[in-house]
Amino acid sequence: MIKAQILSEAARDGKLDVLENLLRENPSALADFRLTSLAESLLHVATKSGQLSFVHELMRIDPGIAPELNKNGFRALDIAVIMGNLEMVKEILRFDQGLCLLKGKDQRTALHYAAIKGRTEIIDELLQSCPDSIQEVTVHGETALHLAVKSYQFDAFSALVKWLQRLSKAPVVNMGDGDGNTVLHLAVSTKQYACIDLLLSENSIAAATIELDARNTNALTALDLLDIQDSYDLKIRQKLDSAAAVTAPNSVATTESSKHLKRTSKPKHDLQPQPSKNWFKYFKFQKQRDSPGETRNALLVVAALIATVCFQAGINPPSGILNRPPPPSPPNQTFQERPSLGQQRARFLLQQQPSSGPVLNHSCSCLPTL
Repeated sequence: MIKAQILSEAARDGKLDVLENLLRENPSALADFRLTSLAESLLHVATKSGQLSFVHELMRIDPGIAPELNKNGFRALDIAVIMGNLEMVKEILRFDQGLCLLKGKDQRTALHYAAIKGRTEIIDELLQSCPDSIQEVTVHGETALHLAVKSYQFDAFSALVKWLQRLSKAPVVNMGDGDGNTVLHLAVSTKQYACIDLLLSENSIAAATIELDARNTNALTALDLLDIQDSYDLKIRQKLDSAAAVTAPNSVATTESSKHLKRTSKPKHDLQPQPSKNWFKYFKFQKQRDSPGETRNALLVVAALIATVCFQAGINPPSGILNRPPPPSPPNQTFQERPSLGQQRARFLLQQQPSSGPVLNHSCSCLPTL
């Protein structure tokens, strides 16, 4: 136990002489350390401390130490990536480039951690060593591109898109995660205009490959996820609309919206009146065609108009209602208006007061006679 602690401190401080002395005394010292320290290996300790020379010597003596996971599911390579230690990443990959494809916690590779943390230089190093890692997915079906968008790491996302072109792996941009969301779904729903512009830019390899009509598990396209609330959101909508106009003829699958555009672009003599049931179907909300945000705004406008009309009718009813003449009295019968309750109370109060001259008499004369 004491020797295990000495080895751990030597790895943390980068003391190679201590390591060499212990191995001379006991050639199985590293194996004994594995048995007594199950939480992490000496390579984990040295990597976290940034002890490059110690890592080099340790991997030379025991090459099988690199794939080991610590108690949290991280390899030494993962730790080096998360900490952004490019030289440490290069040193570990120099011994075994296949480490790029090994998965740890949540089935994540080192490239996934590089995307999450936005380590663009490390992304380049990892993909140079292991190009196939760009299409590896996590337990949730996420590629490195998904994680870059979810983590708002635009620089990392841009680097990954460039690598797709370099590796001729452009279709990876259309891969869906566990919920069927592509990177375009995620970028639109989180309103990351820079990512959207990169995906749809004419100079981008993704623009010629991306499927604008791709649907997630809820049968929603990226455009369906856009909730327009301000002018900034309108720019995203315009970007998507302009991209659809360019790429729609080359798209393999056809959406309901594109079908609707084709129908409305027909010559006038082809447009025939449709039965009323078709009109009801047309105005019915459709997920694949209508944006939830636009539908909500339309309903608010309609509700406001209905409320305005009802209020206007209440304060200004039609003239025929107010100006309607009273019904004719039956022959030989005089009609006397029944005083209202307010008029009766007023007359009673006036009668209880002493006479106050002409003003009071004038007031009384205004009341109907009984």
